[in-house]
Amino acid sequence: DGDGKIYSTTDPEGTWNLVFESGKIFNAVTTDGSVFVAVGEGSGGIICKSSNGAEWETINGTFPNFYAICHDGKSFVAIGAGGTAWKSEDGTTWRVAGSTGFDCRGISFNSGKYIAGGADGNIAYSYNGDTWYNGTVKRNPAVDVSHIRAIASVYGEYYSVCYLSNGYGEIWKSNNGIDWSVCYEPLAANTRIWAVAFIGTGILASGDNGKTYYLELPRSISVEVACEGLSDRTAIYIQQDAAAGAHGDKGKDAIPPKYQWR
Repeated sequence: DGDGKIYSTTDPEGTWNLVFESGKIFNAVTTDGSVFVAVGEGSGGIICKSSNGAEWETINGTFPNFYAICHDGKSFVAIGAGGTAWKSEDGTTWRVAGSTGFDCRGISFNSGKYIAGGADGNIAYSYNGDTWYNGTVKRNPAVDVSHIRAIASVYGEYYSVCYLSNGYGEIWKSNNGIDWSVCYEPLAANTRIWAVAFIGTGILASGDNGKTYYLELPRSISVEVACEGLSDRTAIYIQQDAAAGAHGDKGKDAIPPKYQWR
């Protein structure tokens, strides 16, 4: 979280336990099914690894500030300041891959492609994490995009969330990860969107003021507020066969019980 801490729980609706502290800020975490890897920023980036989610080790190395990480079924790919991607098969040994050329805040892998998004609304895609190409976005150019904050993908569809220079949020959609268009706009005034994840037949997007939004797919209804909490949301997690939740700053957590799998 923003205090450089990692929390762990066996019950998302229960107590979260502090398991690791660092002097840097953690921005993202992912797993390959057996190893967890968390990345973050500070005076240089940080990578931490765990085999059980409770005991963590810091990986030695000089890294850029990392904002996002994903796993492609074989390798971890972390990305952040400057858009340089770093790859690792085991979460311990890392190498520099290619670069998007812009700061990246979100990354996802689906259908054989990495999709990364970030500063000024830029989106790039890659088939190997080494060579990157620019995607295209169709939207009203009257309002600038400040940042794409996160990207989620499933079943060949991609969704990204971003906030605009006028303080509103947008959700974008792509069927191939290359060509993008606005899926829903705007979410709310003064609502920066920080995270997105799939759940059941829809997606959850979370942002400022402790709000988590739900969008049914295919889009036949408007976005509604799924839950409100006490803190801004920086990440969304999905627990298989259970529920979705949004984890925010200061270790605060909220579960929208309306959207549980059956």
